[in-house]
Amino acid sequence: MRHCLGLVALLALLALPACTAKPTHSHTPSDSGTDTAPVYTEGAGGMSFVDQTDAWGLSTAHGESLQVVDLDGDGFPDLVTQDNGGIDDFTDPSVERFHFVLMNRPNPSGTGRIFVDETEASGLYQRRTGDGGRPSTQHVFFDMDGDGDLDAFAGVFNDPHTDPATHWTDMSDVLLNDGTGHFSFAPVSPDLQVDFPMCGVTSNDFDGDGIVDLYLALWYQNIDLYNNATWLNWVYGADDRLLHGNGEGTFTDVSDASGVTIGESNSTRNVLHGLHARPSMGATSCDLDGDGFPEILAQAYGRQWNVQWKNDGSGHFTNVGKASGYEADGNIDYSDNWYYDCYCWTQGTCDAPTNPDFPYSKSQCQQVADGGYWNVGWDDQPANLNGNTFTSVCADLDNDGHMDVVNAEITHEWAGLSSDFSAILMNDGTGNFTRPDSTQNGFTRVGVLNPDNGSWDFGDQKAAVADLDNDGLQDILVSSGAGYYGNFLYVFRQWSPGQYAEVETDVGLNVPTSHGLAIADFDRDGDLDIVGDSLTELVGDSTTDHRLYFFENTSETRHWLRVALHSGVSNGVGVGAQVMVTAHAPGADAVTYTREVSGGYGQSGMQQDVVLAYGLGDADTIDAVSVRWVGGVTESFSGVEVDETVDLTAGGGVSPE
Repeated sequence: MRHCLGLVALLALLALPACTAKPTHSHTPSDSGTDTAPVYTEGAGGMSFVDQTDAWGLSTAHGESLQVVDLDGDGFPDLVTQDNGGIDDFTDPSVERFHFVLMNRPNPSGTGRIFVDETEASGLYQRRTGDGGRPSTQHVFFDMDGDGDLDAFAGVFNDPHTDPATHWTDMSDVLLNDGTGHFSFAPVSPDLQVDFPMCGVTSNDFDGDGIVDLYLALWYQNIDLYNNATWLNWVYGADDRLLHGNGEGTFTDVSDASGVTIGESNSTRNVLHGLHARPSMGATSCDLDGDGFPEILAQAYGRQWNVQWKNDGSGHFTNVGKASGYEADGNIDYSDNWYYDCYCWTQGTCDAPTNPDFPYSKSQCQQVADGGYWNVGWDDQPANLNGNTFTSVCADLDNDGHMDVVNAEITHEWAGLSSDFSAILMNDGTGNFTRPDSTQNGFTRVGVLNPDNGSWDFGDQKAAVADLDNDGLQDILVSSGAGYYGNFLYVFRQWSPGQYAEVETDVGLNVPTSHGLAIADFDRDGDLDIVGDSLTELVGDSTTDHRLYFFENTSETRHWLRVALHSGVSNGVGVGAQVMVTAHAPGADAVTYTREVSGGYGQSGMQQDVVLAYGLGDADTIDAVSVRWVGGVTESFSGVEVDETVDLTAGGGVSPE
């Protein structure tokens, strides 16, 4: 069983949403009336990728969760992967592997780069008991002990109510990096020993003391399948945890003092009134209101409300998700829900459903109604008419300096449009959001029919934002699969400000049943490459293999910049800091691009490279670079040129990497 991945199928009756069809595009390229204005074209433009999986040595590796991290400090991003729910046996090479530490090395052939498997040698998956491997299901990497390299928080999905014969004895833990990519255990932190199902983690300096903290996204209190739990066990979420970093690799639980405890009273009334902890599928942190202190976004499962924790600047939080528009899309019209249609049809309170795709006869509907799939006073309440948000990713999509959000949601046709689906949330600068119409901006697509049951769904669980073609507009990737028929890696190119086109096929990307997703300039040639994981599944008449794909970016050449931060404090790489780069093309107005160093986000602690990537298009002159460190102090840097990777050190200026 794949825990946060595999159990979602068992929770389908509590969850999932529908989508609208992709419109026929009718947008025209933008025209500002000047000869120097960017010329945008709908579709792929100059974006392109080539499959180089074998050349990079990844044909035998896999991973449902991926993290990009430079483990040995050589400037080339490495790759860490986990398959949720297994322990590696390094003594027998014929046994299936669950985890990989893949170091980015020079190819022995003398040309190019290649990933080298150093999983066992790295010690990242060692156990305190010294035997076998750890069952880690997620990681985030940041400097925990102030020595400048990236240490690891290794999270474990644990349920104390499962079969004792299969319950992990390993708990979540911290491993410290010696600077070469080799790990040893930090002192034990009792407050990290969380015996709940953990599905996500994010790290940031939440209180501005220069030391990075942890926020743990916990799922249900009791997924007691072993003892045949009732459906209510699938309702009550466990309270997430906020852990204060002590600076040497240990952590102290400050959840209650920080205000992030909602309550676990096991009351259906409290669930319906938003007074109960929600089952979190992921967690994300970024500065949403521009005050220099990170907020927290907790992604809820089971069609319950998401949580947006606003930071008051001292590490104390208040849930503002309802007022901000993050908690849900606001659509609570359940009249197109198939189970409601069956209920009211068999009860005689409405006519036969008029939806031509409605799959049930009246006798079948009676079976649905008798099975309790629709419960008046529960399924028709706003608290249960939301989404299944697996990942939220922060990014400045419109270059206005504010962190917007992209949500990845699992959706099903039967649930109707009251259930939220993957969406873009635009930030007004105060942490309040509007949701542009996806049928108008192109961030949508047609559902893929499952021939077994004639319905469709999307398994959107992970997402990323990156400027894949260096044109100055960030693009969106949605990893959709996880056992849902016909899903794959979707790529939405932002071809004009605020307008997107689905282009994965046009640009050479093909990752069936996509799940894990990693983006970085792995070969340091100035553009961003993509690593995607495919899960084993029957697709059409063929079976996809559980494997990684490496796609090398071969897009048209445009200007770029890479920025690595050194904060001078325990938070060595500047997790949570925002870097603003202002650049202009000849004869054109300057544009400011904002990026933030992420300490992990979404389901299973996704983590992209802490080296920030900027596409500059035709801009060949950088006018200004500034860093707003966590806490709000802003520092300016000069002497930065296009098409280079630079180190920015607090109080120490600019140096090429």
